[in-house]
Amino acid sequence: MAIVGAVVLIAAIAAAAWWFTMRSGQDLVQQEAPTTAAVEEEWPGLSDQDRLHVRPLRIGRPVLGQAMQMAILSGYADVEFTVGENGRASDIRVVRESVRDLGYAAEGRRLVAGATWPTDWRGRTAPFDASYRVIFPPGRSAREIAPLSIASPNLTPEILALRRNAVVTLVVRVDEDGEVEGARVVDSDVQSDAVTSEAMRVAMGARYPPSSSGVGYETQLIVRFDVLGAQGSGRDDDVPLGPTVTLSEVPFTQQPSAGDFNRHYPRRARNAGVNGRVVLACVVQRNLRLGCNVAEEDPPGEGFATAALRLSRQFRAGRQFPDGRSTVGAQVRVPLVFRVQ
Repeated sequence: MAIVGAVVLIAAIAAAAWWFTMRSGQDLVQQEAPTTAAVEEEWPGLSDQDRLHVRPLRIGRPVLGQAMQMAILSGYADVEFTVGENGRASDIRVVRESVRDLGYAAEGRRLVAGATWPTDWRGRTAPFDASYRVIFPPGRSAREIAPLSIASPNLTPEILALRRNAVVTLVVRVDEDGEVEGARVVDSDVQSDAVTSEAMRVAMGARYPPSSSGVGYETQLIVRFDVLGAQGSGRDDDVPLGPTVTLSEVPFTQQPSAGDFNRHYPRRARNAGVNGRVVLACVVQRNLRLGCNVAEEDPPGEGFATAALRLSRQFRAGRQFPDGRSTVGAQVRVPLVFRVQ
């Protein structure tokens, strides 16, 4: 009986082993991979309403404003927009920035607006919604960075008519190569369009150190207009005006030399081969110097007015005319001609 039970047990175990073997074999049979259509149906992926994270074909380098330059860590701005058929961005908005009030949002919008974007991206054809994260490097010192070269402001007749010095403070935007991309006036101690315009011209022509980090930056620039200094001692308001005389009638004891003309010749005009002519309206002062204003400048804006006023410091008049009259207060027009040698 025991022998029969053992045989039955062994048969049962063998049957179970066979059944499990056949079951496992069915599971191990290689199944065909699902077709592409099946995968797409099961995993539809991005829908037409989803926003794509796009890589630009071309995008400029960020310019670090003064506030960004104070940041120790890098920053970012997440920008959403629509890519048009022309590869340009529209409907631009910043949805997130790492730190507020540092200028990341405004600079991110500027970069995205100026970038070129792919019109075909991951199976989507423009127009389509997109996003991009603009990364900003850590800041640098926000101290004022001195320009490598900068022109002196021209003291035009309008500026000289102020009869006072002027100071204009600007913030200039410098690219990675040290060229000025833009400038804006943030403070001026005088309300004068002529002063503001000349300060902007000086700023835009300045040259700055290239950026070692490969990105542009902003820095402060102060443009000073030394009106009183350019006029020498200036004209004393209490000097009684005398007769108007010709230049040849004034007994000068000292006049500008050829070397003085060469030293004060405007550099930009000299390099361009430009000649100039300035007429100064002068009055002999009590110290026998000339107090002058610019009456005529041709061509304007080349720096000849400033040069002429500096040359006027070299004039000294004698105390008396040949007939014994005092020269103090005499009015005289002084023409000065600049020629490239």
